Amino acid sequence: METEIIIPVEPSDDPLSIYRAQVAAEKVAKPDVMSDKTAERLRQINYEDRVRKQDEEKFAYALTQVTPTAENLTKLIARCVGNSRPKDLTQLDRRTHKLLFWIQGRGYRLGYEIRLPGDITFLSELTSDEIVISDTAFFATWHVKKIVSPISDEPEARLCALKRKCLKAVKGKAAPVAGKSEYCSVPCRGRARVIAQNAAKTAASSLMAA
Repeated sequence: METEIIIPVEPSDDPLSIYRAQVAAEKVAKPDVMSDKTAERLRQINYEDRVRKQDEEKFAYALTQVTPTAENLTKLIARCVGNSRPKDLTQLDRRTHKLLFWIQGRGYRLGYEIRLPGDITFLSELTSDEIVISDTAFFATWHVKKIVSPISDEPEARLCALKRKCLKAVKGKAAPVAGKSEYCSVPCRGRARVIAQNAAKTAASSLMAA
């Protein structure tokens, strides 16, 4: 009678090694290869996406060259709305006024906050009520009370730490500073030092008097 010889197996450091081997074997048996048709479709989608983004950038840049007058905005609305929904191209004067409100009353800029044909269509679109109300009611609703400066991407300028005491202040507003300095100029820095010294002397005198 033959004796079965059992060879001891050293325990693996990776308890999941057997499962990893099974996954690897399955990948060999069924390689994850994209079909030619799927690959071609993916390339087409990527190409169309690049073309769309290029067209959007060109349109946005063209908008930056447009002066936002009522006449120019009317032409823009006619172009954008007319291309997508010709039958909605009504009451252009109201649509123009509404778009002008967002530019003058909210500081929106052509080519930036308003950069796509859809933006122009959306911001000038009239609600069902706005279509039927009187001119007086409509223009009162979209009346620009105060013209707002265009929105800026630039960070707000830092002003001299002396504020109203700034030597370059104009109408009580301190001058802007450059770099990391707290003061707009050397004279202002010197003046700040003098003010600090005088404040220290006043504080010391008050303590002595007490």
